Amino acid sequence: MKPIEYLATLVRGRQYRFRVPSGAQDKFIVFNHGNAVRVSEAIKSELEKHAIDPVQTTFSTGEVEVSYECKFAFEELDESP
Repeated sequence: MKPIEYLATLVRGRQYRFRVPSGAQDKFIVFNHGNAVRVSEAIKSELEKHAIDPVQTTFSTGEVEVSYECKFAFEELDESP
């Protein structure tokens, strides 16, 4: 069975650099706003965990709620023939 892959599209921000450890030197995947990049399930998981922005909502009562949203939108690739 082939590993699941995704298209990751940066939807919040202009550019995001993701460091991929690879031996003596690290490599980077550079995501530009609106351009989809093929990623593995492991990288998708890391992006969902670390590439987040705080979003603050203020209600009419004065209460403030902070939530977190991922900078990326993901689409699962269908590799069926």
